[in-house]
This record gives sequence, C-alpha cells and structure tokens, in this order.
Amino acid sequence: MWGDSLIQRIEKPSWGQKRQFDIISKKIVLTPKEVPKLFHMCRSCILSLIPLCQIEQTSSQLPLPLIMRNNVLKLKLDDFRINPLKVQAQNLQTNSYLANYIHSGQEVEIKVQNTESDSCIGTYTNKLAILKDQGLDCCVLDPVIPLNEILRVLRRTNQTLTENFTWKVVEAVIHYIMTNSKGHHILQPTMIKVTKIYPKVFVESFDTELDQVKQKPPELETGFFYTEKTAIWFLGFILKEMLPLIASRQTKQILEKLVKMCFQPDPHKRCSATSAKNFVKQNKPEAS
Repeated sequence: MWGDSLIQRIEKPSWGQKRQFDIISKKIVLTPKEVPKLFHMCRSCILSLIPLCQIEQTSSQLPLPLIMRNNVLKLKLDDFRINPLKVQAQNLQTNSYLANYIHSGQEVEIKVQNTESDSCIGTYTNKLAILKDQGLDCCVLDPVIPLNEILRVLRRTNQTLTENFTWKVVEAVIHYIMTNSKGHHILQPTMIKVTKIYPKVFVESFDTELDQVKQKPPELETGFFYTEKTAIWFLGFILKEMLPLIASRQTKQILEKLVKMCFQPDPHKRCSATSAKNFVKQNKPEAS
C-alpha cells in the first residue's frame, strides 16, 4: 500500500478500508467497508450463540435443509480476520496464524494446510473446529500457553497457583505417562500446555535434546534407556518447579510427598505411574 505511487493512491483510495492478511495469497489486502446484508447479519447472530467447538455437532443435530446447513453453519475463511501486524516469518513457514473469530471476538489459531497434502489435519488436542474453504483445509485451534510461561509470569507478579489448576497439571502429566509408556519421556514444563478459551491442561509431546535439559535423573547420566520410572522422575521435577507457587498448605504437603516418591535415586524404588495416580486419588482434596 505505502509503496504505491501517488497517482495510484488517488485513483484507488484506501480510506475507510481495513487491512488484513489473506491466507490464500499470503499478502496484505484491503477490504472496503460495506453495509452487511440481512442474511450475513442473521448468520453472524446465530454463530455468535454457538461455541466454536460445538458448531459441527450442532449442524449435525439440527433438522435443517442441506442448503441452509451449508450456508449458515459451515465455517468459512471470511469468518476470521488476521491482523497483518501479528504475522511473522515463522507463521508463513508453519502456515499457522493468530486470528479473530468475527462472530465472538475470540482470538484463535488457524492451522492451514493444502487439501492435496497426504498428512492428516485435525488431530490436535486443542482443536475447536475444522473448515474447508477455497481449496484449503483449516484447523481452528484454541491458543495455548506453556506451563513455564505461566510460572514465569506468576513469579514476576508475585501471584500463586490455584489449587484446582495445580491438580489438573498433576493429573494431565500422570495421564500422559500412563498412555505413552513407549513414547518420549523427557518431560519439561514447556511440554505442558494450557488452552486459553476453554481452559484445559494437556501434554504436547515433542523431541527434546538431552543436552538442553538442565536437570536429569541419575540413570540418564549413565546412558540408561528411557523407562516409565524416568518419566516419573521428570514429573517430580515439574512439581518441584511448581511447589513455591502453590498457596494451599495442604496441597503443598501432599505434593511434597509425591515429589519424594518421584525423586528416588534408584529407579526401581520410584513409584510407578499407577501408584502416583492412586496416591493423587486418595489424597487430593475433595474441593479440587
């Protein structure tokens, strides 16, 4: 826009037009202000009443004609606005963008993929919806914050972790260990994600170089292979990072016992994931 000549600016003025990022062309485009049509106003009103994560379910349950279902309850790229100021080079490489859902104002993450690609889209834990429009598959995701970022902000602002959130983290990590017995076991706070719109805690598995880990269990120093007991040690490490920020004395005392069970130098003396789950179930306060 600013690189256009003066004559072009006069012939095609951009006053009153909004700038946004176009996913298809990967360029900044100008959208003129228009008076919305009655259909678009009604559609926007309907979609604003339905949570993003329930649009697909609502569409399948309501006894609507197919043409109405496709035109009203089918998400399109135009339902989202991407601020060009938030688009960075990394977004262009990963095809992942932060966008505003125009019907509710919620900020979501859009993961874009060509329909010709063989890889499957929509397997994300934080998935809200899937849309197909203009030759693209788009997965609408609930933006996430890593646990280490939450802990950093709480330390800086002198705040504490809520009891309910603390137990959700503990249960999410134990569940991950139990369901990924043959997976990657270098667990770090960066792998624990918290969704923004619909609060949920989950563990996102990705490769972590052993050299990048500050603290390691003794067996990794001697070259032993990863086991469930190794993952349990990392559970203790994560809890140790959280302990200073836990306000509830009762919860802190319970988790201190669990940390001792996880931090045994001998892997054979550490608790198993099942034992940790039972310990939490027996000692977790009912109010949590």
